[in-house]
Amino acid sequence: MRQFVDYLALKASAGSGKTFALSVRYIALILKGESIKSITALTFTKKAANEMSERIINTFLDLDKPSRKGELDTICALLEISAKDAIKRRDKYLKDFLTNELKIMTFDSFFGMILRLFALHAGVSPEYETSQNEAKDLQSKMIDEISKKNNILHDFALYINEYDSSKGNFFKTLSSFDESIAELSYKQTTKPSSDTLMAKVKNMHEYINSLDNASTHAKKAFGANSVNEYLKSTVASKTTLNGEKTYSKIYSNELEDMFCDIKQECKKYADELEAYQLGRLSSIFEIYKNVKTRLLQQNDTLTFCDVTNFVSKLLADDNFKHVLYFRLDSKIKHLLIDEFQDTNVIQYGIISPLISEIVAGKGQTDVGSFFYVGDTKQSIYRFRGGKKELFDKVINDFSHISLDTLDTNYRSSKTLVNYVNSVFAHPVIKNYKPQIPDKKDEGYIKVVSSDEIIDQAVIEVENLLNSGVRVSDIAVLCWQNDDSDMVCERLRLKNIAYTSESNVLLKNSPLVFALINYAKFCLFDTEIYARNFSAFMGKMPVKIELDLDKTAKENLIYLAKRAEISLQDSDILRLLEIANGDLIGFIFELEHSQVKATKSKNGGVQVMTVFKSKGLEFKHVVLCDLVGRGSTDKDKFIVDYDINEGMMVKLKVANRACYDDEYAKFMLAYEQKIYEEDINKIYVAMTRAKMSLIIVKKQNPNGNSPSYFTEYGKENDEIKYVCLQECEVGKVTPNNDQIPQPKPSKKIQLALIQKDDQKSANNDEIGDLNAVYFGLALHFLLEMCAKFSKDEILAQTHAMKNKFAKFLTKDELDDVVSRAISLCENKQFNDIIKDCIVKKEQTVCYNDEIKQFDLLCIRQNEMVVIDYKSALGDSDKYVKQVSGYVRILQNIYPDYKISGAIFYALKDEILVKRI
Repeated sequence: MRQFVDYLALKASAGSGKTFALSVRYIALILKGESIKSITALTFTKKAANEMSERIINTFLDLDKPSRKGELDTICALLEISAKDAIKRRDKYLKDFLTNELKIMTFDSFFGMILRLFALHAGVSPEYETSQNEAKDLQSKMIDEISKKNNILHDFALYINEYDSSKGNFFKTLSSFDESIAELSYKQTTKPSSDTLMAKVKNMHEYINSLDNASTHAKKAFGANSVNEYLKSTVASKTTLNGEKTYSKIYSNELEDMFCDIKQECKKYADELEAYQLGRLSSIFEIYKNVKTRLLQQNDTLTFCDVTNFVSKLLADDNFKHVLYFRLDSKIKHLLIDEFQDTNVIQYGIISPLISEIVAGKGQTDVGSFFYVGDTKQSIYRFRGGKKELFDKVINDFSHISLDTLDTNYRSSKTLVNYVNSVFAHPVIKNYKPQIPDKKDEGYIKVVSSDEIIDQAVIEVENLLNSGVRVSDIAVLCWQNDDSDMVCERLRLKNIAYTSESNVLLKNSPLVFALINYAKFCLFDTEIYARNFSAFMGKMPVKIELDLDKTAKENLIYLAKRAEISLQDSDILRLLEIANGDLIGFIFELEHSQVKATKSKNGGVQVMTVFKSKGLEFKHVVLCDLVGRGSTDKDKFIVDYDINEGMMVKLKVANRACYDDEYAKFMLAYEQKIYEEDINKIYVAMTRAKMSLIIVKKQNPNGNSPSYFTEYGKENDEIKYVCLQECEVGKVTPNNDQIPQPKPSKKIQLALIQKDDQKSANNDEIGDLNAVYFGLALHFLLEMCAKFSKDEILAQTHAMKNKFAKFLTKDELDDVVSRAISLCENKQFNDIIKDCIVKKEQTVCYNDEIKQFDLLCIRQNEMVVIDYKSALGDSDKYVKQVSGYVRILQNIYPDYKISGAIFYALKDEILVKRI
């Protein structure tokens, strides 16, 4: 790799080391002496962000080990330094690395950070929560709102009747627009008249019927009684009547001119109809957005799409935009973005000015750097709004950015790399650049035909197993979730172990189901819950008393230990992650929850869709062809992005491409993008394998049973994606090694523990509910403050009172504020937090126990854990609790001086107990 380039776009094909390149660049920035706080890396999923963090942490800490020689050599080349100098620099910055938070986050988290900074300006509560689902009553509330507006109600009913088969599909369309467009600003127009068009059609009909030698078909062709009937007719699909057998005996220039006039009138009508429909839709969409915003503000719950749209809306204000980017520019000097080909238009609109500031070298900082990586060949998320065109647009928009490519494949065997190169060579993928295989082993390729795709795939799995392949090294990739389910069922019948990307709800996951039923049994003493528990655990539970003053999470952890349910199970961890509030309330919420269970971790054939396989790799892959007809696009509007024209919305009208050249051009480009994405899907699917790739292609495809791997259709109208011939090359490499026993994973503990969203209060202080809410309010107010000062307390008071007004009186709320101010002005409190990195509500898991600190103060080689109470209560118990926190931190950070402090924020005074 060449030396460090400040502004770089990197095109990285499958298996070429994209994550490697990003992680070594991140580390190179640190070794250059750049502040860790000034480096931000963005990606699209939590999984990718976690993997990136783990890769960077492990590489940085192990940079001097032989296993990291590749990374070390690359970093040395980037910085033009020796290995000895690189290690010396690593040691120099090690302490900063361990005591600073790595800003590696998803786009959703990044936009969430922006929104929380300016929440009040956006009209949302700073303590909003995020959800994957829209408000449950959004549809009903919207219909209530529309019912008050007679003209829009009429349009609403017509829209559903004309363009959708059900209300659900209509709302899906609105939601899709919300994600990809955010705003529809088409003006209202009057409904177009079809009178002129139909008069010309009628005139043509009468003219043809006046001709003696006109055929019966010709006389009927223009006999439509309505505009919709004519637009759907066969003759409307013709671009000219010249050469048409039906009109051969009567064809003349006059006839062609009349037909051209009809076509022009059809285009005019379609354009006017599109403007009218988009105007109607804009009005309805505006109500949808307003109702949704109102519900979000009432419920303090936003979807990730809402967060992005709120940030985008904030930036529509030019004056505010400068303030926001000024603040961000002071914090972000170096920006790295992963999987850039999946960026959507709204996301790019938000980050583009930030890129501009960095590339231009403006702002408060010194010259920074910008790096983004991706592969347009792996752009497969158009349905989520991802636009691969944006990858090249960045280079066009910012001439300072250089372009580099990674062309060596480190993942797959030589045979697989060469086979993929041959399949996707230009023109299948435009300007395809062949990859160079790094591995010397030959590998195995097989293409087999069958019309029983699922059964044949299972046969190929059996063949691999018979060749000595370990079951957990095999993956079966399908195109639809239903196909994956059928594969799993066939494997089950063959008694072959498998795992799949689960669609099972978390509440129905076996261990979660058992634990929740154990909780219900302890709460309600009903036998059915005990038997539900026994059905999964093989024993009857022992009823125990629960402390309902404790949180749902605390009670569930206690119950799991008593039931001997592992706290390391992924579904149990997911349950604890979402366990908010009190136990009874949480159980009720879980009954209505749509949260999915995590992926099964048991060894077996891995079965998943191609979409879910992106970013993964497997030793042996069985790739299935399409099963069934596939999905069809029934939307009446087409949304597409053009790098020059921007976002475009077009209305589907029958045969429109035949009489509207502009629309025909649009559709040609749109369909080409759909075709290219299908090719990209196939490319992603065929580049997951490391050693063996087996493709089961359809033997006899047709229009009702399409194929990605076999061409089909009529001779002059063939449909072809990649046409694969049956073959078998190389041989399967068996596993000769012993199956290793699982080893405990090495956990890297950094000084900054990831924040837990669970807001824990000192519910054990006083037993009554009023005291519980008082403690919650105090903790909430202190947590919301950006810094501990009277002004900040007063600034956040409104949010606290809004949240707790239903539980506490005005005097009690004022008392909360008074105590918080007293705490912030306390000299001992300020002496502790002075010059410290202060982390609030920090959660740590130690020896299978979860502990949460109100405040963790970090200064050089010293840490102080602070707990604040709103009542004296059981002081000895509190001292024991905080002493336990101190011991935990001493075990994790033996080189740090650890101490503790309890601050009692009482009505008239602040008492302090040092530990």
